Amino acid sequence: MNKSIILLMTLALCAGQPAEAKKKQKTTPPEKKEAPVKNGLFSVQKEGDKWFWLVPDSLLGRPFLAITRYVATPSGEQVYGGEEVTEQTFYWEKSADNRLMLRSLTYLSVADSSQAIMKAVKASAENPIVEAFKIEKTRKDSAGTSYKVEIGKLFARENMAVGFDDNTKKRLNITMMNTDRSYIKAIHTYPINTEVKTVRTYGSKDTGGQTYTGTGVKTFEMNTSFVLLPKVPMRKRLFDKRVGYFTNYYTPYDDKQQSVKSKQFIVRWRLEPKEEDIEKMKRGELVEPKKQIVYYIDPATPK
Repeated sequence: MNKSIILLMTLALCAGQPAEAKKKQKTTPPEKKEAPVKNGLFSVQKEGDKWFWLVPDSLLGRPFLAITRYVATPSGEQVYGGEEVTEQTFYWEKSADNRLMLRSLTYLSVADSSQAIMKAVKASAENPIVEAFKIEKTRKDSAGTSYKVEIGKLFARENMAVGFDDNTKKRLNITMMNTDRSYIKAIHTYPINTEVKTVRTYGSKDTGGQTYTGTGVKTFEMNTSFVLLPKVPMRKRLFDKRVGYFTNYYTPYDDKQQSVKSKQFIVRWRLEPKEEDIEKMKRGELVEPKKQIVYYIDPATPK
């Protein structure tokens, strides 16, 4: 065949191909759909096996109580569902490197901000950082600004603030937490509280007796309640040893004092009369409280 004819056929074939076929097509991947949000004190998102909280900017610095209790326990341990494991007061703080810090609020030493000694008290009473979280996303909507953090890391490894302290572990004959057999079971959130249910498995040192399982591990189901505390705290009531109450200790500092003396304030319920009943209460009459104390009974409780 003539060389010129072959060249013309080749050119014709090339000319017949669309220009787009010569270039590698570029397609934009579809935008990842965001997981639904359950709104509450800390709004909750679950993406795959990861749990996230949306922490409102308005709650930074606000104290909230975290109480961890048993839900289900190994047989023969002498601890039962509903019993308290630990109790802490926390607050959120945004750091200079754009992370959220979960700090434990300790109330052992206090001084008025107008006193010069306040600087020394503050310098010797740094609140511990329980956990640091990377801000995954800053979200802004009609409700305000919130910060998305992966809350699962707080429960993914041993943490005394929401788990066992060394004395409890010793009493239960357990060792390190097995992270591959521990997980968040569920998170439910409400206007003033967020509930985290976890399953935790620990190595066991038991070699016999009533609690021996022959597996070398013990599994506990636990629940941690995060409850927002009032913005305006209840006024302290000082303790007098002539009257029996449960109390907490703290140490007040002042520029004029020559020695340091600890004080105690009474641990009590916030019971306040209704506005229309204040005068009746002052006269010694029995009145209904503005907000009653409500106990929730476990449905497994025997009649």
